[in-house]
Amino acid sequence: MTSPLSRGLFQRVIGASGAVNQGSQLSLSQAERRGEMLIASWNVPAGSSIHDLRTIPASDILKARSLPGPQISIAIDGYVFSKKPAEVFAAGEEHRVALVLGSNARDRIDPLPMDLRKATEDLYGPLAGRALALYVGDADDPVYGTLAAQWKTDTTLRCSTVAQLAWHAAAGNPAYEFEFTPRSARERSAGSTSRFGSPLRFWNS
Repeated sequence: MTSPLSRGLFQRVIGASGAVNQGSQLSLSQAERRGEMLIASWNVPAGSSIHDLRTIPASDILKARSLPGPQISIAIDGYVFSKKPAEVFAAGEEHRVALVLGSNARDRIDPLPMDLRKATEDLYGPLAGRALALYVGDADDPVYGTLAAQWKTDTTLRCSTVAQLAWHAAAGNPAYEFEFTPRSARERSAGSTSRFGSPLRFWNS
């Protein structure tokens, strides 16, 4: 929805588990450096061609160490992406198509904060007091879980979803939010609830 190369290629979009302001946006040079680090972790000889890289067994790739830094990211390379996707949506410059976007009522996102107050202060700074006022009580919510679980899902998925849909609707586009909710205690204990058959709730943004 934010790449100039895809304009006019689709009419409707469904997205799940996060929004455009999730993850990190790398410059082309940063992305290329991460690619070089990955190649080095696969023990590929210097000067190898793209053909050589395509012969690396999947098992070798899976055994390689994870790279430090963001694991969810895109490259703002000036070709596929000319601007950060969040900036495109905030400016109302995304493709004008209908968007359905959402997440699970409770996502299993580890680790949960051990000290909710400190985690909130670290994330929100001077706005931490306003955020903490939303997380009160001791009892687990039957759908959304503990306060820590609610906070983690909110800060990683739910709030970013709401922000993107608000931008999209403000630009005059159809925007809808969905939420997968658990059917049973067993599903709730499993954490992630986006499975076929789970109740699905929609809100028109």
